Amino acid sequence: MKKNNFNSGAISPFFVIYGICFALMGISLLMNEYTENLLLSAISFFRTKPINREFWVDQIHLISQKLLLIGLLFMAYNQYVDALIRRLDWLTQKKYLLEIIAAILLLIIYLPPIFLGISSSISGERYWWLFDDGMISMRYGRNLADGFGLVWNPGEKVEGYSNFLWTVYMGLIHLLPLPASKTSLVILLTNVGLSLVAIPLLSHLVRLLGGGTITVILSLLGYVFNRNIFYWALSGAETSLLIFFILLSLCRILEDQKTNQVRISTFWCISAISLIRADSLLLSFLLYIYSIILGRNRTKILIWTAVSLLIPIFHELFRIYYYGDILPNTAYLKCLNWDGGYWAGIKYTFAFLSVYIVLIAIIFAAWAYLTPPSHRFILIGLLGYTLFVMYVGGDAFPDFRFFIPIIPLLLVLTFLGLNKLHLKFTSRFILGVLIFSTMPLVIWKYPISVPEKSVDVGNIKIGLLLKNNTPKECKVADIWAGSLFYFSERYAIDLLGKSDRFIARLPSVSPKALVGHNKFDFDYSLGTLHPDIVIANFKLPVDEEDMKRKSEDEYPFVGRMYFNKVFREHYLANPVLVQTWRTIFMCDCSKWIAQKSKWKELSDE
Repeated sequence: MKKNNFNSGAISPFFVIYGICFALMGISLLMNEYTENLLLSAISFFRTKPINREFWVDQIHLISQKLLLIGLLFMAYNQYVDALIRRLDWLTQKKYLLEIIAAILLLIIYLPPIFLGISSSISGERYWWLFDDGMISMRYGRNLADGFGLVWNPGEKVEGYSNFLWTVYMGLIHLLPLPASKTSLVILLTNVGLSLVAIPLLSHLVRLLGGGTITVILSLLGYVFNRNIFYWALSGAETSLLIFFILLSLCRILEDQKTNQVRISTFWCISAISLIRADSLLLSFLLYIYSIILGRNRTKILIWTAVSLLIPIFHELFRIYYYGDILPNTAYLKCLNWDGGYWAGIKYTFAFLSVYIVLIAIIFAAWAYLTPPSHRFILIGLLGYTLFVMYVGGDAFPDFRFFIPIIPLLLVLTFLGLNKLHLKFTSRFILGVLIFSTMPLVIWKYPISVPEKSVDVGNIKIGLLLKNNTPKECKVADIWAGSLFYFSERYAIDLLGKSDRFIARLPSVSPKALVGHNKFDFDYSLGTLHPDIVIANFKLPVDEEDMKRKSEDEYPFVGRMYFNKVFREHYLANPVLVQTWRTIFMCDCSKWIAQKSKWKELSDE
């Protein structure tokens, strides 16, 4: 039986000193108004525009909580670490005990927000939802289940999703006898299930790479408590499915290497990754290379690689035949005709690196000790994927969606690296570094670190208002293309072009605008497509000076819609008087405009 890799060291008073220092810094920021104002002044000095005081106060308090917790952990660690190390060997004798504990912790963390945070009661019925882009895929899935095909609007073939397998799975969910209010709950619980089955895979991967008990424990804890993985699993994204298939593929590659066999099923798993999300084709490619480098029977590996590549080839042929494009519409929207893409990708990547800097530093410090090729090739693959994310411009959403699939591998390499470094330091020093290094990864502000509830509930209510008060043939245009269109079930005009071929191929309107929010043409969307209803991202009345500023910020569509000539001539004078966080406008030429005063609102419980 493999023993604990780390050696016990002498008690160090430095950890008590470190703990006291961190705790005092945390208390100082929490309790001292002078320190808070000093930091706000410093932040304001280094920024070129006025700061949002409420936001930065919240960030300062968040940092202070982290510092306080780090201090307490350092002090507690010095007292209890010996007892922990003595029990590690006992844990190794209980098969699957570590995995069971990790699974229980994950359920304790994940389930309460699903049932309490990502749902709301509207007019006596409880609704669940996904993040807005996830609800776009849900609309495609429902149209598929209803027999219209993988389309945004029936009869219009545009690939406005980038997660083929996940969208098809959503279509299968819509075959169940469930109301629209509950379909998202099934997707969320699916992600919980995928997160659970990834736990034994992660543990198995650590051991295949030569890690011991501590490495397994820390990798599992880092995975279960990681706030970025948590956020996207509870957003209903395909990230949990990607993590599962990547871990499964890596485990099978390493197993094949150790047993000197080549299984075709391993390569089916690798090829399936390319269908989960369009950009994950690169991850499939890296895994193919990994299997070729590590494998002994390379001829057979190349043959099965070629055979399994038929899956992404057939998918590409389907895309060309069905949609008439060689790339998803979202790729044209987010990656082409955008001068600021490279700079946005650099900022996105460096934001990720800044959060995980301690882990990355540990990995590179241990580079010379990561002697097995399997370790170094994984790291090289992660670097290659990071450059790719930088190249395509990153993402507009928080919590590093594009990096989620590689975070478990980053954790594993970090703790393997520390294991290799243990000969140079005592276990106390290493475990102290571990405590510090995992702090940025822990879920903070739990359980409200889920998609903003008020925004999603508002969009669902608008969608239900439209469904209950407009006829089926009513055309609706909106910036938010997810929950509102899913629940309204009306003809949808996506103003930001995710499901509009014309908008997706336009140049970016502004170098400041965020990816996916930087292409629009209101003269075309409102003047040519003639929606009956437009949902604006502002509430009347407005401050015109504020709208001018918004026309040049990261979301310029807010102000530019307000000043658009077509909007002002045909929509602005016809708001629908309902209580929403946004404003609904009807076209003056709509045949249903006379009914707008009779709309029946929905109530909250």
